[in-house]
Amino acid sequence: MTIKPAAAAARATVYGYPRQGRNRELKKAIEGYWKGRVTADALRSTAAELRRTNWRQLAEAGVPRSADR
Repeated sequence: MTIKPAAAAARATVYGYPRQGRNRELKKAIEGYWKGRVTADALRSTAAELRRTNWRQLAEAGVPRSADR
């Protein structure tokens, strides 16, 4: 019988993480896009940068990405 260590079975769920950015950057970019002040490329760029920043912060805190499990 093989026993898995507890760390191998651990998963993390982060509820309430500020996905829109510390200063609501995603919300502002979306509203700017709706008003025609922000291009679609700029909106996508803002969203991508927020995802990179969030994953970096979570990785530094020890939370693995689902592909890393």
